[in-house]
Amino acid sequence: MRQCIHCGFCLPTCPTYAVLGVEMDSPRGRIYQMQAVADGKLDISDDFIEHMYCCVGCRACETACPSGVQFGKLIEAAREQIQLTTSSVATEEGPDAHARGNIVKPSLQQRPETKIAWQPHYYGTSSLI
Repeated sequence: MRQCIHCGFCLPTCPTYAVLGVEMDSPRGRIYQMQAVADGKLDISDDFIEHMYCCVGCRACETACPSGVQFGKLIEAAREQIQLTTSSVATEEGPDAHARGNIVKPSLQQRPETKIAWQPHYYGTSSLI
């Protein structure tokens, strides 16, 4: 995460940023959020989860990055941390709380500002339909 110099070269290559135009849905914005979680300045909230799972995982940002940030590894690690955190919350709340720890957030089903439907799958991946 610290390799990122926040230059913005990744922005035009990111499909979610191109469609949504939201900084937090860009690789740079996601790295800011990941760093804030790592530093304890931000909790793993529904907002954080939504931004991490909005990434389609194409890794186009990696080819544009002059610093060589391996964003794919970062997003995978963030999603793994989400799974670990929410699985422990689900265990505390009971077995039906999050369908065996696999998250399906209603806000991820459809982003109303773009009418893009997201199809969540198990183990932290999603695909654009």
